[in-house]
Parts: sequence; structure tokens; C-alpha cells
Amino acid sequence: MTIEYCLQTCWMYNFAGVEYGRECWCGNKINLTPNGSTQPTRNATSTDCNFLCPGNQTEYCGAGVRLSMYTLKNSTLSKRLDWSLLWD
Repeated sequence: MTIEYCLQTCWMYNFAGVEYGRECWCGNKINLTPNGSTQPTRNATSTDCNFLCPGNQTEYCGAGVRLSMYTLKNSTLSKRLDWSLLWD
């Protein structure tokens, strides 16, 4: 897993995230109140996302129950890869 691989996989979505160093998640909405909670959870810090990506040991791919999130800007069928870090 690498960040770039996940972003390319999620090219048709608004958001992409890597977790546990090996998982890639895609979606169009972010659920800020998981598990039926009425309050948003806190953003993780960069030190919370400390699992190295197996495919690129210079990148971090989230952690346990921590997603390094990215927004995919102007995602179109042309597989444009214009992204920015949302939070990690």
C-alpha cells in the first residue's frame, strides 16, 4: 500500500484514506459523528498516524483506527490525481 496507490484506486470519489498501513478507504462523505454520537470526533494529529506504508517506507498510512485522509479534487473519468491532505 502507498498513498498514491490508494488515491488512484479512489479516483471516482471525493475522499480517500489509508489506515493500518495496509487499508485503503474511499467515500463521498465524511461521517463526523460515528457510532450514533452527537459530537464530532477529534482530528488525529500527525503523530497519531504512525504506521509506515509497506509500499513506500517514507510515507505514513494511518494507524490503528486512524485514517490519513485526502481530498480528491476535480475527480473525473480521466483519473486526474490532484489531491491534498485533509487531515492526518
